[in-house]
Amino acid sequence: MTSHRAYRQAMEPTRAVALITSLAATVYDPKLTDAFVKMLGIYPVGTLVRLSTRELAVVLRPQEEPSRPVVRLVASADGTLLEEGAEVTLMEKNPLTKDYTRSILLAVDPSAKNIDVGRFLKPPE
Repeated sequence: MTSHRAYRQAMEPTRAVALITSLAATVYDPKLTDAFVKMLGIYPVGTLVRLSTRELAVVLRPQEEPSRPVVRLVASADGTLLEEGAEVTLMEKNPLTKDYTRSILLAVDPSAKNIDVGRFLKPPE
């Protein structure tokens, strides 16, 4: 689904996960679908995402809550690319308000932002 084929364009990873989830119980086994999404997360590793803070980040690994993975920040809110962005968990909450500090708004096409997500998947040196 996420690879380009002669008969169709590649599907963005989050759309592929959403499609598989929507076909649970009709095309795919619901238990296997649930296990697959828990393992992969809603946002697969390497997905570029826009956060509620306007930062851009690359998904590093899923967590127990599929919509709140661990990410590496790659661009600040003003669009400045970061050389070595911080690794953050989207499970962090503001101690005063108890609201999540950051949330994913949407997946972003890395080629549209000219970002090589692969270089951010490696741990900083």
